[in-house]
Amino acid sequence: MRSPTRFRNNGPVNTRGLAIVALLASGIVPALQAAGEGQGPFDTQVTSIQFAGTMLVEAWDKNGSSETLGGGTITLGRAFRGHSMAMLEAIFLRVSEDGLPDPYLAGFSLVLRRRVYEAGPASVFVEGGPGISFADAPTPAGGTRVNYLIQTGFGTMVQVSPGAHVVLGARYLHVSNNSLAGRNRNPDIQTVGGYLGVILRY
Repeated sequence: MRSPTRFRNNGPVNTRGLAIVALLASGIVPALQAAGEGQGPFDTQVTSIQFAGTMLVEAWDKNGSSETLGGGTITLGRAFRGHSMAMLEAIFLRVSEDGLPDPYLAGFSLVLRRRVYEAGPASVFVEGGPGISFADAPTPAGGTRVNYLIQTGFGTMVQVSPGAHVVLGARYLHVSNNSLAGRNRNPDIQTVGGYLGVILRY
């Protein structure tokens, strides 16, 4: 049972995560753009950083409540083979649950992104990978604070300057503890949504 002393906030997911991502990106874009001329994020041995805001909603397999997840991600990537990127993604989310205090979740994922189509300044990609997360309260309700993550999706990136691309993606995110504390404490969150951000070469 959730502690009654926790701050109760049942409003819509706030935009704090999106604002933080935008602030971070705006502060380093000019410096990284100059260093990024001549190569794109999929070019072999190119290192990049991505800042994005994300929003996801529970789509099925609900556990007595409906969750909405909103926040941001910071992702480091390293390109190889001219078409793929190995990425380490840090994710920060606020989980809005019906009638319950809103926990905060932070996690890390290993993501593989592969370009499947390219036309001029635009690229289309698919991506996916596993991760782990930690929350300040059992997430979802009745579960545990530690959960595993599985995510997959697709998206597009478009070059907007020599060192910067705008990235737009659709994503499926699964949050579950894989029966870490027993089968009776394994509710999950099955969400779909998207993200919007900027990817910078450096």
